[in-house]
Parts: sequence; C-alpha cells; structure tokens
Amino acid sequence: MPTYIFAVICFCLVMPETAFAYLDPGTGSMLLQLLLAGLAGAAVVCKFFWQQISRPFSRGGKEEAEGTVELEDSSDPNRED
Repeated sequence: MPTYIFAVICFCLVMPETAFAYLDPGTGSMLLQLLLAGLAGAAVVCKFFWQQISRPFSRGGKEEAEGTVELEDSSDPNRED
C-alpha cells in the first residue's frame, strides 16, 4: 500500500496542471465506432452463449442440436451413380 501512495504522489508531481489537449471531430467518430464495435462483439458473445445454453433443450434431438450434417463424399471411386 505505501508503494501505491508513493507512485500516486510521484505521478501527481510529474504531470502538469493544465493539459492543452484538442479533440477534433474525428475523435467523436472514433469513439462512436468503438462503442458500436463493442456492442456488436457483445451481441455475438451473447448469441454464442445462448446457443450453448439452449442446445440441451432443443426439440430436434442431439444431431440437430449439434448442427452436424453428414455430406456424401463425391471423391469415392467405388461410388455408383
């Protein structure tokens, strides 16, 4: 805990009192894009976990719930059409 207090005091002594910062219009656009990307990512994560939770309760059985579909192998040389 004393090292934390020491670090905060040193940080406050090094930082200037005023910050001559400028936020241009592109900054607002970037923040909006960051917010929308975060919401889209959260929606994908929620959808994934919702599928994991609802899979045992689906009516289609195990095969449909897992989403597995067996495809025919067209490269089989012994296949009769």
